[in-house]
Amino acid sequence: NKYNVVRKIFLDINNEYVKDDELEKFFTYYSYIKNSMIDIDKTKEQFKILNFNKIYREYENFKKEHYFIDFDDMVNLCLEILLEDEKLLNFVRNKFLYIQLDEGQDTSFVQMELIKLIAKPQDNLFIVADDDQSIYGFRGANPKILLNIDKEYKNFTNFFIEQNHRSTKDIVKISNKFIKNNTKRFDKDIYTDSNISIPVSLVKCKTIKSQYKYILKTIRKLQDDDLNKDIAILYRNNISALALMNYLNKNNIDFHNNLQKNDFLKHKILYDVLDIVAFSENQTSINLFEKIYYKLNAYIRKNSLKPLDTYNPYMNIFDRLLDEPGINDFYMGKYMKLKRDFKKIEKYDIPKALDYIFFELGYGEYIKNKSYLDEDNISLNFLIEVYMSIFEDCKCYEDMIIKIKEIKAINKMSLNSNSNITLSTVHQSKGLEYDSVFVIDLVDGEFPMKPQSLDYEERKDEIEEERRLFYVAMTRAKYNLYLIAPTKRNFQECRQSRFYSEIKKLN
Repeated sequence: NKYNVVRKIFLDINNEYVKDDELEKFFTYYSYIKNSMIDIDKTKEQFKILNFNKIYREYENFKKEHYFIDFDDMVNLCLEILLEDEKLLNFVRNKFLYIQLDEGQDTSFVQMELIKLIAKPQDNLFIVADDDQSIYGFRGANPKILLNIDKEYKNFTNFFIEQNHRSTKDIVKISNKFIKNNTKRFDKDIYTDSNISIPVSLVKCKTIKSQYKYILKTIRKLQDDDLNKDIAILYRNNISALALMNYLNKNNIDFHNNLQKNDFLKHKILYDVLDIVAFSENQTSINLFEKIYYKLNAYIRKNSLKPLDTYNPYMNIFDRLLDEPGINDFYMGKYMKLKRDFKKIEKYDIPKALDYIFFELGYGEYIKNKSYLDEDNISLNFLIEVYMSIFEDCKCYEDMIIKIKEIKAINKMSLNSNSNITLSTVHQSKGLEYDSVFVIDLVDGEFPMKPQSLDYEERKDEIEEERRLFYVAMTRAKYNLYLIAPTKRNFQECRQSRFYSEIKKLN
């Protein structure tokens, strides 16, 4: 099990256990490096995992020592073997005189190198692709491979299939105009013979809950028209599914969910919050306190914890700290404030406790300083709003654990549901179609992932991939397309997605 191997390597190198979300990120980076044929010793790219390069090398060494390969090694090794063995290469070339590559826009650099090698010398290569749907950059896919293919082959010919047989003329027209804002693409003019005209709906909602209410109301209206209509609710990030699943389940709406697992139910932030709430209910636990004290604005030094074991185990941790000889006024004030803070948290219901933990206890600042959410491309206010929505009826730690188990059960049950309502990330929806599509959580910094305040030219490739992803979301719809932009995150004003604004100007 490669996950267990990397868990052990991570522990050996960093002297701490790897979180599940970090483990997933490691293998995402690993796959990207392999598919892009990046030399880990020469690259300037930064991978946001502690000692990533060391862990990467140790994992590679482990596989070599035990004669293991994993999925991402297969194409690289195949390419390596064929380059070294001319006889074998000629055998393969003679066996496959004509090569057709489907979904060419999803081809990574190493895959394309292998295909080009086998196709020689006849170069009988036929590629079916849509560069506007190249959305797997994190796996090493890059539209430049397609855009530069005429430089590889002198007799290359390009054919455009420009008729759309799926969507209404409104969706085709607006999505075609929208994707033309990308500069690195083949210039195409998509059209349809459909005479059906249903305007694209641009919707603003104040909060996450008002967004869900709008979706619920519209779904019921659509189902009244035709119970068999296929409906999809699409989002950029898996965290959007959590509160949505909870809300639909509360309102007795059956749905199918493509989400096999949700890292935000195993996220280090959720674990921290659970530990803080648990400690507020058991302020004698040294084990819990050791997990959280340095994540709060507490000014507690590690050596201050050593004498605490000598006290009565039923004595409050803060009383033990205050009882230490020689404590000065500064630390006494900090400990007393922290004791009052945890007394408040103990009395609050969970939504109020969460607000206090993030904004009064100092945990929100800790998250920002650690850049915990940078890789997830969500704002702290969005995360808090989702957790507030999920735990809105919870009174204590035990209620939170029950709710998490409930959402996991809902998620598991929905995987096998035959409902005509589907919840999915945009990536998972590629290649599928639905009568009606809602694209939700259209907030700047979430979709597209990076906020507009960052330099556009430096991030042009990222923005263009995000625009292609948005284009994929729009073109899943056959008849009804709803683009929904919340105007607030956790009661704080937020900016709508730049893509929402672009569509508004074009509509």
